[in-house]
Amino acid sequence: MTTYVGITEHPPQLCQTSNKLCGELFRKIGNELSNLSQKFGVTIKIGPLITSDHRSFLVIEADDYDNVRKFVTQSG
Repeated sequence: MTTYVGITEHPPQLCQTSNKLCGELFRKIGNELSNLSQKFGVTIKIGPLITSDHRSFLVIEADDYDNVRKFVTQSG
């Protein structure tokens, strides 16, 4: 298994804590992460962790990078 780290950033106006639409989208995606990880054979080790400086981090493991790419793409 290979370990991958995902780091994302967003502008303050698109923060899930201050933008209702973004907050709803983030909660919806969060609820689907477990299903998507199983679908693509990805193990979520840490995260998603959201920081106060508008970044989020995710540590995952997978055997196939193409499945990581699909997981990231479909999870948004």
